[in-house]
Amino acid sequence: MLGNDIIDISQTKRSSNWKRKGFLQKAFSPEEQGKITSSADPFATLWRMWSMKESAYKLYLQQGHARFFNPASISCDIISAKKGVVCIRDWDIKTQTEINSDYIFTIAALGDWDRVENSIFHLSSRDAHFQSATTHQKIRHHIAAKNRLEIDQLHIRKTSTHIPQLFYQGQKLALAISLTHHGHYGAFSVLNSGKITLTSLSVPSFCQ
Repeated sequence: MLGNDIIDISQTKRSSNWKRKGFLQKAFSPEEQGKITSSADPFATLWRMWSMKESAYKLYLQQGHARFFNPASISCDIISAKKGVVCIRDWDIKTQTEINSDYIFTIAALGDWDRVENSIFHLSSRDAHFQSATTHQKIRHHIAAKNRLEIDQLHIRKTSTHIPQLFYQGQKLALAISLTHHGHYGAFSVLNSGKITLTSLSVPSFCQ
């Protein structure tokens, strides 16, 4: 299982006002607020923590848990320049974050980091439909090319909790995936369990 999240830094600087009254209190615990305001770069620290929470929340939902919206109840701790830990109820989820001048990108996983594949790409439009369609297309092309599958038989469906799953010829692939886009950047992550064969497919868990 895994989750990911990407934040376009330029877009966030233009459109967000994290200093507005009540924002920090709504999204972060008092301890996290202290770490943000006392850090050398409060903007980067805040949005890294937000990205950590988002990616861990996606992983949490992949475990079959119900959706909820209370980001302040999700606690996170920055361990190093890349590593972090997020706690959601009784779950401790490890994260890895990449920060550069363009974006903040975080992945959350329950281990097996060497089997996680990530692809980050530029998006020419900020239209939400375009971004979603492009992200879906890119992961479908990646999986189809790597495993010699017919791309027109490869589809993405979402569960009732909006978790994306890959299906081939109507059968669910035994792959964990996560998709994200924001501003002019998109990304997908795949927990690779090796080369896919038709015998590794499982019966679909839901119909759409």
